[in-house]
Amino acid sequence: MDEITDIESEHEEREEDEGSEMEIDSYGCGFWSESKIDGREENMIVAEEEMQWQVQTAIKIREMMEVFHKRCVLCWLRNVSAGHSVGYCRIMPGKCLRCQSRGHGVNDCEKAIYRGGNCCWKCGLPQRLGGNYIHGDMSIGACEEGWRDKMFPLCYYVWRTSGWKQRLSAHFRREWNEDEFKEWICRVDRGITNGVRVMLWAWNEIENN
Repeated sequence: MDEITDIESEHEEREEDEGSEMEIDSYGCGFWSESKIDGREENMIVAEEEMQWQVQTAIKIREMMEVFHKRCVLCWLRNVSAGHSVGYCRIMPGKCLRCQSRGHGVNDCEKAIYRGGNCCWKCGLPQRLGGNYIHGDMSIGACEEGWRDKMFPLCYYVWRTSGWKQRLSAHFRREWNEDEFKEWICRVDRGITNGVRVMLWAWNEIENN
């Protein structure tokens, strides 16, 4: 009789132990399921924030280009009369219209190679961002009048002018040699080139000062 009682007790203890393990396993599964739900929600929040950023950036680009497309960006940066194209700017004779180097013309300048995403290959600005139309038509390679001589002249002027260059390096927290800068401004990230980031930064510097 004592033997049977001992066996039954041992069996009950084993069942209790097994039950405890099952409870722990179930809790573990519930915990990880909850984490996965949180992860999905977090991804949705990040995606929504990214979309809002793209929409706001698209609006800023359109506002900026409403001003830039009729002006010489180099004279605009220098805060002088800018009602002409870069090609007619008095500081440009003898310089390449794209990179502002001496010794070659724009037709002989090294072509831009965009990496990391899509943009207008003629001007380097996005054609759509965050579902918003900005300019041109990528399917047929169409740009927009007055956009082609903006990004590269502005970026190279800022990089080649000492006062602007110091502020540029401080803002983006890096320095470049010429080849590095050429590659960097053509890199696309989050739908826009770094060259467009330089334009927006310079636009903000001028407009808010």
